[in-house]
Amino acid sequence: MTRKLTLVSLPAERSGREALKAALAQQEQALRDATVKRETLERLQAIVREANDATQSAADAKREANEFRQQWVRGGCTFSGSKTLEALDDKAAELAAVAERLGINATPVRKELPRALDQLKSAEFDASACAGQISSAIGAIIAGEAAALLERYERIAEEYRVARREVTVLFGVLDPPAPPTNRGWELARDRSAQYRPATSAAGAQMVADALRRGTIQDFDREGAGSRAQDSLDGTAHYQAMLDAIAAPWLARAAQLRGDPES
Repeated sequence: MTRKLTLVSLPAERSGREALKAALAQQEQALRDATVKRETLERLQAIVREANDATQSAADAKREANEFRQQWVRGGCTFSGSKTLEALDDKAAELAAVAERLGINATPVRKELPRALDQLKSAEFDASACAGQISSAIGAIIAGEAAALLERYERIAEEYRVARREVTVLFGVLDPPAPPTNRGWELARDRSAQYRPATSAAGAQMVADALRRGTIQDFDREGAGSRAQDSLDGTAHYQAMLDAIAAPWLARAAQLRGDPES
């Protein structure tokens, strides 16, 4: 895209670039902070998870020992069974000791988890807010670079208003016997009553047709017909046209995001 800057847009563009660089730096720091907070939270969660797993393993080992004990008693308390039971009890006791030790560490960690989670959410929110500032700064730069387009748009709009005024007055001069329903045309005709000697139904119809063809609808309403046709045909021509217009601006935004001085 060819960049065409005016003297008016240059200060705004410079300000936008400074804002962009500041926002990118803030985002980089916020992302680093979020990474640190996330790693801290994951370590705390790992400690709690390890303690929970140990508690579950100890409970399973104790249940296994108790179930075997019942079978051992029902089987007459055999010598071989007592050796197996002893091993199961030792395993349960060992796992219970591990669970107790890990639980001691996990108790204060569980209390710290909500604060660590809040810190991570806060850091992620800061990073998200920076993303919004970056988009805003990029938008300001692009709008400044599009100053010539905006000026052309306003100039054409003013030319259209002047031409519409002249054509509407012409319509009033011709004073058709069956005026259109558009209130603006009716008012123009009423105000031009002094020109009624120039009445011409055929001429007025030509003007009315020009006014109708030259009417600029709301942008979304104007594209409704094309979107409906695409829907019927299973195509996407209208959206493709809009995407083609947007593509250079999106590419420029990506370029600025990678290099604020580009």
